Amino acid sequence: MKRKDAWSAEDESLLAQTVLEFVKGGKPQLQAFQSAAKKLNRTSGACSFRWNAVIRAHYESELKEAKLEAKNNKASTDKKNTAGRYSIETTDLSMQADPFESLGKALEAANLAYRQLQEEYKKLQKEMAQLERKLLEQGSGDMKVLIQLMGRARDLGILNGKSPD
Repeated sequence: MKRKDAWSAEDESLLAQTVLEFVKGGKPQLQAFQSAAKKLNRTSGACSFRWNAVIRAHYESELKEAKLEAKNNKASTDKKNTAGRYSIETTDLSMQADPFESLGKALEAANLAYRQLQEEYKKLQKEMAQLERKLLEQGSGDMKVLIQLMGRARDLGILNGKSPD
């Protein structure tokens, strides 16, 4: 009786090709196992175990070649990136005539913004003081009205407990 989850030759070949492609591309084997797991409808752990326990031994020479190819590709890519990076940096330095000039302009702009904020703060303080005065005046006016009402009520006898006749 054959197991349902047994590895076929096609499955092993697909796993091996996937791992070798990923290694050539400079990607980790873990990503290859995850990709193969999706294709084979298995877990990445099962693919990893099968690769390390059985298949890897049959593909040692191909694996070494793939690793060497990935290393060479990375070295040539690094050289290209390094050369481009240095030329960009020198271009940036030559474009900046005087770094202190730009700092001076930034300082002037900051000072101007600071002064504007100070003026706005003073205006808001004055406005707040005016509103507080208005509020106090209205409050004292309300108090006067209340005192007048209480005086009338007393005159009418409502506050003394007398009923108006």
